[in-house]
Amino acid sequence: KRHKNLRVDFANEHFDDNWSFTIFIDESAFRLHSGKKHCYQQRGKPVKNQKRKHPAKVHACAAICGRGPVKLSLSTENMTAIRYHRILKTQIIPSAKDIYMERKFRVLQDKDPKHQAKIIKQLLEDKNVDLIEDWPGCSPDLNPIEHVWKLIKEEVAKKSQQITTASHLKSRIRKAWNRIVDFELCSRIVGSMKNRLEQVIKNKGDRTKY
Repeated sequence: KRHKNLRVDFANEHFDDNWSFTIFIDESAFRLHSGKKHCYQQRGKPVKNQKRKHPAKVHACAAICGRGPVKLSLSTENMTAIRYHRILKTQIIPSAKDIYMERKFRVLQDKDPKHQAKIIKQLLEDKNVDLIEDWPGCSPDLNPIEHVWKLIKEEVAKKSQQITTASHLKSRIRKAWNRIVDFELCSRIVGSMKNRLEQVIKNKGDRTKY
């Protein structure tokens, strides 16, 4: 009940916002051989499970805005507050400033503890970038970049059996990003924010179709 109320409060508070000046940031993980598998089985013999216990993983951190893709960062290292700080400082914020020139923009990110670290908030303050701090946790339908991850994972999964190394996986992710994430897609999904908020209010805080 409390979470639904927070979602409704957020929707009402930001219903008339100009979302075209918001940078939407999120992370996602990609694993080797995460797509569907097909095999032949001899009659009367069990299928051997060849799934790796610890498949290689690529951590992706990306940002989009209403004017198009901002930045995609890929690494096999686990994401920490320090690494997230480095990505923001050296990649996402400089790219966003190039997009918006001298115009002010703000950041929307989820409630992940590393996103809430003091060094992150201090960096945004130092760079004169506002942070949307009342975003309700566990609300992927209120961050359009979640749709981007869905599309990229579907694209990568199409040829997942051909991906044999983490380096190859990173290459496939970046190719999918470059092919799929363009101005038209970003403009459309960021432009859906008002409809998303409207549905949250209409559904009294329940999940939306997004």
